[in-house]
Amino acid sequence: MGPTPMWGVLKRCGVSPTMKRSRRHTSDWASASQVAMGVGPIRSALVSGSTRHSGSSCTTARPSTGSSSTMAWTGCAGTACSSDSRRDGATSMAPTADVTMRWLRELQFEGNGTGRPAILVDGNSKAATSPVELLLVAAATCTASDVVIILQKQRVKLEGLDITVRGTRRETEPRRYTAIAFHVAVRGEGADDVKVRRAIDLSLEKYCSVVASLAPDIAISYDVAIA
Repeated sequence: MGPTPMWGVLKRCGVSPTMKRSRRHTSDWASASQVAMGVGPIRSALVSGSTRHSGSSCTTARPSTGSSSTMAWTGCAGTACSSDSRRDGATSMAPTADVTMRWLRELQFEGNGTGRPAILVDGNSKAATSPVELLLVAAATCTASDVVIILQKQRVKLEGLDITVRGTRRETEPRRYTAIAFHVAVRGEGADDVKVRRAIDLSLEKYCSVVASLAPDIAISYDVAIA
């Protein structure tokens, strides 16, 4: 039995190759039948009174035929399997990011992006920040970058921005995050609650690629302090 064509995977997922990401405002669970089939909207996570959305997704069962083709069993979500508009129908190439990690000693590692200074990472959180803590640092930095740009466009004379992030993890393996809360403190002439919340909402719901890459069932929340 040969590998399953990608369209077959998409059809079983109930997803069109050109299907756009769902923006339906809902926080309800999908029906039991949809969940059983792996088709239907994943529950949205609340973002300070608004909603963080995710597209429909599904995962097909890995074949037992010994086929090495990942197309026969890989999952698909939203536009992840989309093709571009070229006449030959070839799949569009997505931007990539590359990092290198080197083991130093014990659970200490050194990593960096191509051509970037190396940072120390410690799996025991003794000599340096741990990988799970770095995930929160990445989310905070990504969101902070968006907030700075958006507030500057709103003609806020930004003087200070501090973000504290608290992640809640499962007690059992895998001890992944189940909730992430941002505390955003802003100082600057022209900064007010409406502008700052607007900037954070745009970042968390639209622009921050780190937050958008997290599991869709993680509850994302934030609060704001204006100095």
